[in-house]
Amino acid sequence: MIPVQLQSEPEDFFERVTKDGKKFLLLNPQPTSQEWKGKEYWQRALPDMRQAYQRVCAYCCHWIPHSTGSHSIDHFVPKSQQPDLAYDWANFRYVSSRFNSRKGTKAILDPFKILNESFIIDFSSFLIHPNSDLSPDKQVEVRETIKCLKLNSDDDLVTERQTYFFEYQTGEISFEHLEKRAPFIAYEVLRQGKKKYEIKFGNIAIRVRIIRKFLRTALVIKSWNKLQSNNAHAHRPLKKFSIDV
Repeated sequence: MIPVQLQSEPEDFFERVTKDGKKFLLLNPQPTSQEWKGKEYWQRALPDMRQAYQRVCAYCCHWIPHSTGSHSIDHFVPKSQQPDLAYDWANFRYVSSRFNSRKGTKAILDPFKILNESFIIDFSSFLIHPNSDLSPDKQVEVRETIKCLKLNSDDDLVTERQTYFFEYQTGEISFEHLEKRAPFIAYEVLRQGKKKYEIKFGNIAIRVRIIRKFLRTALVIKSWNKLQSNNAHAHRPLKKFSIDV
């Protein structure tokens, strides 16, 4: 989980969502589960949420496919606890239905309010852990959120993290693509110095890790100069050489 910026409420949100919601709550200040049925006016804002939050789940930080993904609106403060927030744009979180169900009415850390780098990824296991720099109390809250949402115990989710990372490492997807589809992974790749440069020559893209870029450039220049010196008077063609990047 990474911080998510609250996006602006759509201009017509009041007319499409809040207005009918307020009328319902005026007659039913404390609705029962049965009474909520048919009054899910917040669903009208789902397309707006998808666009505003770029189709990324606020809880798992992975892209939710439009055609096959099951997206939803989570009331961060449960409507059963505060019905007056049921139609409040600022109380909506755009999430995958799977994580919406896991959270339910339980208290977790709010992606709108968490500190940067509260959650970190261990790329040796692809599990998520609390940042050791956090206070003990905050580390407990991070662990409880991870446990509640099953961010580590969901094998499919962990495998998806691995897939995104290895597709980026092998050059199948660009860093820009990674940022769009898995922004938490992209952030951790940057933070942990695992981002790779992309240098393009025509249609050929050579990807090298940042940490190797300058070292390898220096070695190439040194090797090239040595070969030129050795072959300057021999009139022999230079042998081809390649670098594994």
